[in-house]
Amino acid sequence: MKTKLSVAVLLVAGVAMSSYADFLNGGFETGTLANWTLGGGKVSAGPTTLIYNSTGNSSHLSVATPGYDSMLASYGINSTTVYAGNYAAKVNDTSANFNYSSIQQQITCAGTNINFDWKAILQDPGHPTNEEPAMRIVLTDLTTSSNLLTISFNSDTILPGILLTATNGPDGTLKYTDWQVENINTTALLGHVLSLEVDASGCADGAHFGYAYLDNFSNVSAVPEPTTLALAALGGASLLLFRRRK
Repeated sequence: MKTKLSVAVLLVAGVAMSSYADFLNGGFETGTLANWTLGGGKVSAGPTTLIYNSTGNSSHLSVATPGYDSMLASYGINSTTVYAGNYAAKVNDTSANFNYSSIQQQITCAGTNINFDWKAILQDPGHPTNEEPAMRIVLTDLTTSSNLLTISFNSDTILPGILLTATNGPDGTLKYTDWQVENINTTALLGHVLSLEVDASGCADGAHFGYAYLDNFSNVSAVPEPTTLALAALGGASLLLFRRRK
C-alpha cells in the first residue's frame, strides 16, 4: 500500500508540475534550425516601408554559438550572440545585396505565456526611411485571423533606451539593441493556432545590411505554487486510499 501511495503522489505531482514548450527546437539547442520554416528573398522600397519579395532563399540564416557579435566587436562593443544555452538563430547576415531572411513556426497554444528573446543589428546609411535596413516580429492568431504582436522598426526609428547607436567602427553608423525579453500572455488563446514570424533585412539600395538574433522560444504554463502541488498530491493520495478502502 505504501508503494502504491508513493507512486500516486509522484504521478499527481508530476502532472501538476509539467509545463508546455510547444515551439519545437525553440532554443535551437539541436545546433540546427530544424522544425522552423525558413525563407527569404529581396527587398525593395515601398511607399513608406520596405517591400519583402519572397524567393524562398534561406541561405542567409544560420545558427550562432556563444561569443560576441563580430560586427559590434569591431566597434568596441561586446554583445553576446546567444541568450541562453549553447545556440541561437541568426536571421540574415552582413552580405547586403537587397537580402532579407525569414524564420517562422506555427504552434497550437497550450500554455499561458509565449516567451522569447531577440536582438537586432542594423546598418544606418541615412537613406529615406522606406529604404532603410529593418527588422520585424509578427505574432498572429490564425484561428481568429488577428494580430497579437508586431514589433517593426528600421534604422531610422527612434526607440529610446532600446535602439542604440554605434559610430566608432569600420562600417559607418550602426543601430543595435541589447537582448530584448518578450513575454506575451496567451491564457485566453489556449487551443488557438498561432504563427510567429521574424524577418530581418538589408536596405532597398542593396549596399547595407541588417540582421537579428533569436533565442529561447517557449509556450509555457505558469508553474503552480508549492501549496498547489501539495494539495494536488494530497488529492491523489486521498483518491487512492478511497479506492483501496472501497
